[in-house]
Amino acid sequence: MADDFESSILQPLQQGKMTLETVDRAEPQRKIIRNEDRYGCWTCRPRFLQVFNSIRWHVFWQCVFNFFEGFIVNGVINVVIPSLEKRYEMSSSRSSIIASANDFGALVVLIFISYYGGQRNKPRIMAAGVFLMSLGSLIFSLPQFVGDEYKYTVSSGTNGTQNLCMSGKGNTSSGACEDGTSNSSGYDGYYACFLIGQAFLGIGAIPMFTIALTYIDDNCKPKLTSFYIGCTFSSAAVGVAVGYIVGGQTLSYFVDADKVDISSVPLTPADPQWVGAWWIGILISFFSFLLIGFPLLGYPKELPGHDQLQKLRRSEAHNNDANEMTTRPNFGKSWRDFPKSFYLLVRFGPSTTECVQPKQRSLAIGVELLVVRLLGTTPGPILLGAIIDSACSVWQESCGKTGSCWTYRKFDLGVRLVVWFAAIKLMGAIFAMIAYKVYVPPPVDDDTVVAVPSVAANVDNSKKDESTRL
Repeated sequence: MADDFESSILQPLQQGKMTLETVDRAEPQRKIIRNEDRYGCWTCRPRFLQVFNSIRWHVFWQCVFNFFEGFIVNGVINVVIPSLEKRYEMSSSRSSIIASANDFGALVVLIFISYYGGQRNKPRIMAAGVFLMSLGSLIFSLPQFVGDEYKYTVSSGTNGTQNLCMSGKGNTSSGACEDGTSNSSGYDGYYACFLIGQAFLGIGAIPMFTIALTYIDDNCKPKLTSFYIGCTFSSAAVGVAVGYIVGGQTLSYFVDADKVDISSVPLTPADPQWVGAWWIGILISFFSFLLIGFPLLGYPKELPGHDQLQKLRRSEAHNNDANEMTTRPNFGKSWRDFPKSFYLLVRFGPSTTECVQPKQRSLAIGVELLVVRLLGTTPGPILLGAIIDSACSVWQESCGKTGSCWTYRKFDLGVRLVVWFAAIKLMGAIFAMIAYKVYVPPPVDDDTVVAVPSVAANVDNSKKDESTRL
């Protein structure tokens, strides 16, 4: 009787012990994360940094980047271009090429980075692009620090037009044209700095607008992809607004505030000859990009849980022919696959990343950006600069060369700008209607819909276990 009582007590305890031992043996296998999937650089991957090894933190850093990219490219530079025209004696047609140089550099390498980076370590390529943008900002600002002081003309008149017609009272040299020391003779080198700097800014931003988006798409649940990507683009829009504000404020300071005593400058921001400190916003972006690149450099090629997340996307792309070819294990790892990949993409349409196979998504975004830049952002500033120059009434003249425009025919300029923007909006609406009409939604697979919740639950559980361990 006692033996039966003892066995009735010990048997459950022994079974419980065996269960705990089985769990303990299985637990390490479930929680082990490969060293290359941990956050850090090379062999330096300390445990306390693993809190950043999540898609949320990656999206945070990408939002910070997009903020400063919008701040400098579409904000500050657009604000300071009129000051560059005056400071370095450029017409609007010539200065508009500075704005388009951002796209010139991007067009050369856009497709290749999108294709090459799609199958490589995306975070490292992103970080390299951010560091390149930092270098581009530095090059763009060089003319201010390697060039001479700004030479201006002042008069005692209070009327702006009168100031334009007066000369000889300032820090200009009357014999500059005769002795061959005209300021405009050295401006070509500065102009090249603006072009090169803008080209580097354009090239450096490509990874963050192509493979960075697919990195988000690959490492988060499908229902969160749109939200995260929306956050990154919203950050860019906020950056543009802040860029305009900061750029406008910095122009209230004299351009050579770092070289001369501001109290000795007889000009005010109301004078036509005034040039503001255009370079301050550029330096802000230089230091910002330099700091942003290091956190991005630490992310692994794939975040923990990547393989399970990919099970959610097996049936997203609705193209069987493309699927059969692109799902080969080694597809996309050689440049010999580039023609085939590009052919499939053009054949089946790069309308959204959800319409193509995962290995083609970076290339799809690259092709989309290529079309946008070829038809929009590259020719747009050049055409707009020509429209603005066509309404000029008084040109700056320096040693027989035409510089920037000093006054415009306001009514003519206003009418031409209204017609220009109205035509652009109309064309955009027409193409949006065409896209709406020709888009064919993917077929719904009932098996996929049923299978998704179980896979999503596994991903959530694995992430909870990982967070508990950390």
